Amino acid sequence: MIDEHVEDEENDEHVEDDENDDLSEQVELEHEVTGNEIQQKPHDSERTKKTRGPTMMHAVHMREQRVCIILNKFGQPIGPDDATLDEFSSFLGTIAHHYYFAPLVVGTWRRMPDKDSMWDYVLSKYDVALKGKKWVLSTIGSAWRVHKCRFKTRLCLQYKDNKSRWRNRPKDIPEKDFRMLLKLWNCKDYQQKCNRNKGNRALRKDNPTTGRKSYARVRAKLQTTLPNSVDIPLSTMYEATRKRTEGRQYKGSYEDTAAKIIEMKNYEEDNNEEGEAAVDGYDVVVSKEKSGGPIMCGRGVTKKDLANTKETVHQSHVMTSNDMETIMSTLRKEIEEKNEKKDAELEQMRKEREVEKQKMDLILAK
Repeated sequence: MIDEHVEDEENDEHVEDDENDDLSEQVELEHEVTGNEIQQKPHDSERTKKTRGPTMMHAVHMREQRVCIILNKFGQPIGPDDATLDEFSSFLGTIAHHYYFAPLVVGTWRRMPDKDSMWDYVLSKYDVALKGKKWVLSTIGSAWRVHKCRFKTRLCLQYKDNKSRWRNRPKDIPEKDFRMLLKLWNCKDYQQKCNRNKGNRALRKDNPTTGRKSYARVRAKLQTTLPNSVDIPLSTMYEATRKRTEGRQYKGSYEDTAAKIIEMKNYEEDNNEEGEAAVDGYDVVVSKEKSGGPIMCGRGVTKKDLANTKETVHQSHVMTSNDMETIMSTLRKEIEEKNEKKDAELEQMRKEREVEKQKMDLILAK
């Protein structure tokens, strides 16, 4: 599973700039993986606890027919439905875990070679428009970094020294690559950055509670349910992405979040007058605490993208359920036509081979 909010642009990165990009990116997600020190030994019960293992998605990797993915104006997946999008997200995660596509020994995602091969493989299983390439590769990169950190954490917690780790190294990782990883993990600069990032990451509060569902999907759903919702207010997005399920346990307190939601609503009621431009309570109550990229827009969206969208906002429209069905119907028809054409070509090739075989049989019979 891929959680888009692990690296969401609305959160401050808190990662110090460094000339050594390899170390900076290697430790970026350290606190996402574990709240304990890397060298700390786990409790015996934790060591023997069984888990379900990684998602393999064999059915997707083996299927021949492609599935359509609907994108929004920023190239982010929003359809056709939640089940398909969850499957698509998990599938991208399996690519990030595959050593052939994304070896762990590469220092940073920016230096990962042959990303086009990943994109081509994704297109062999899903029908995704070219504008979605940026989001797809960014999502695979995020999953790769999380996988890299969890892989290191698991080995360092389970085995107390490099000798034991070497004996139990995964078979799909070449010895040369695994030796380089062990050397990096024992680097003092790397360990210091891990500890520093752990503390910085702990400072992040008020995280979204939508899990696997991205901001793009939340926004698309709101646009189909709210009247006149071409532009969803940030205050509405904030409330929708901070909801809590009764009976479920969460790490942080909800008191501050609830207070902000009430303050935003009160501010909008007091300041939004009919006939005037609406005031977004988020800009007053919460936005002053944020910095960096676009807020609650999701992976792959830049400030430039938002500016370009505002210039052409008069040309945009809300995608209703009927619009979605029309798009899906068109895409299905195109795929059916492609499949029929492909079947016809294969049948023609089969007939030609049969004719050649008959000719060869006649020659051999003489």
